Amino acid sequence: MPRLKGLSKEQKTFVFSLIVAIITLSLTLWYLSVRPISAWELASRSYKAGDTVEMVDRIAKIEMENTTYGKVVYAYVDEPHPVDAYCFYLNPAKEYHVGDEIHLKLHFMEFHFNNGKLVVPREMYGALMLLPTSIQKVIDATSNLSGFELVPIIWNRTSIEYEISYSKNVTYPIGQFNATLIKNYFDEETAKVTYTHQTYPILYAKEYLDIGLISGSPTSNLNDSMVKKVDYMPSLRDSVSKNGTMRFIDFNSNGVLDDGDRFIVSIPPTADERVIQTYFLVIEGPEDADGREIMGNKYLINWYDGIYEPIDGA
Repeated sequence: MPRLKGLSKEQKTFVFSLIVAIITLSLTLWYLSVRPISAWELASRSYKAGDTVEMVDRIAKIEMENTTYGKVVYAYVDEPHPVDAYCFYLNPAKEYHVGDEIHLKLHFMEFHFNNGKLVVPREMYGALMLLPTSIQKVIDATSNLSGFELVPIIWNRTSIEYEISYSKNVTYPIGQFNATLIKNYFDEETAKVTYTHQTYPILYAKEYLDIGLISGSPTSNLNDSMVKKVDYMPSLRDSVSKNGTMRFIDFNSNGVLDDGDRFIVSIPPTADERVIQTYFLVIEGPEDADGREIMGNKYLINWYDGIYEPIDGA
């Protein structure tokens, strides 16, 4: 406290006012930039790559998923948010309960999803893997209805092996099927925008719409200006694609596509965790008795340790 002896009344008033102003300013700065914020506050503020933010909130729901990257645990928080995908990674080695308070240090980083750009916290599961894996699950479900599903059984950093789960009553010769691997990318307008923790759902919505357009058209109708075809297998009888990224194994050697046959995709992992690249695998076959093309599709999410995919019962 400054010594006020000898000061006039006006000077004393000024000193006290100055002290009050300094305290008020300090508390305001602490409130705005130092104290931990809630997820709702996070959603209302802008950040740039390199920023770190302390967040405190309460768990509203806990989800766990086995993936090709191991067990993933994430939590939704109980503040209201603009999108349901506002959720965050938790430590899978710890035990959590609904209602627990969680303290997270968020690190904002620049990520590249295909040729699109994201600036989001690396701890924000919703902004990184929740929506892409949701797309993946939708594609798996529609693929099963179209003919067969590709179920992951063996994987490492550079390849993933799928087992065919055939859903049709009638099987067809493997020579009537072909396979195309497409590398996904965004149009120039989308690619030049930086999407943030506030707007990232827009980028994934565009991805979903693009995949819908691809899956709704025969690959022969997709020219190079529309998609990037990175590999092709004219017939599953060939066993290996032209560029070697795809392999087919007629597991029981019966010459038809059916349960238990294998399909292997070999793609090197991305450079690091900041780069995510997706692909779309299309296996096309003949028409069934109702005139519907028999096919199987797979949405591949390639990341720093290989293909990322949820695993049932792993």
